[in-house]
Amino acid sequence: MATVITGSGSRNQTLWLYQNSGYIFLALLVFAIVAFWPRYLVQPSGKDIRFHIHAAAMGAWCGLLITQSFLIRAGNRSLHRRLGQLAYLVGPAVSLSILVLNHHQSQAREITDFRLWLFTSNIGDAVLFFVCWALAMMHRKTPTIHARYMICTAVTFIPPVFDRLFSRYALTSQTRNILPTVGGQPFTILPSFVMVFAVLAVLAWWDTRTAKQPQVFQRMFAVFAIFYAAPLILLMLPWWRTFIVWYLSMPLS
Repeated sequence: MATVITGSGSRNQTLWLYQNSGYIFLALLVFAIVAFWPRYLVQPSGKDIRFHIHAAAMGAWCGLLITQSFLIRAGNRSLHRRLGQLAYLVGPAVSLSILVLNHHQSQAREITDFRLWLFTSNIGDAVLFFVCWALAMMHRKTPTIHARYMICTAVTFIPPVFDRLFSRYALTSQTRNILPTVGGQPFTILPSFVMVFAVLAVLAWWDTRTAKQPQVFQRMFAVFAIFYAAPLILLMLPWWRTFIVWYLSMPLS
């Protein structure tokens, strides 16, 4: 997570992004704690070790995002660079923990249309996070781009966090009835997807305020759309179900 900055316009925009994103990451962590409190945090004992590894990886990434942002705000670039080396370990651990937990939870279960969508969607989440992480690391020496991709890694957390919050506190039986269905189940994650694209649209608008800025968020808007639509498309392809049944039969978790 290097902090080489060039150009006065890019410098001001990038510093603003680094210095203030920490508050947003911190708010996301608070929402995550509320979302996972009833089913996990309040009763962690008895849970499979895979749950704990997944929670530790996700928490570590959120903590890294928050800490790195505030280190830039404090002007401590040296520690920011040293601590950034942890991203090479924590980032892949997040994606791997999603894949392992997803595989473990889906074994010995009937692969209904809804379960097939859910399993595929979780694979997509792991790959989408990895894509954002990899792009951030590839552009670590260009802060104007690096910071944007790091923000995108946090955006990938919105659906798993806010789907739980919306389902528990916002969606009533009436609103569930008007939602589209997948495999006979209400598509309750739809409001969270809308939230993701609203956030990316606002960030894309922010990107266009200065013509010289890289159009990262515009491109990622399309990337997120592809990853969120893909599970619904794959659900209609018979060969995908055959592949998933084979994949779940493998001793991978």
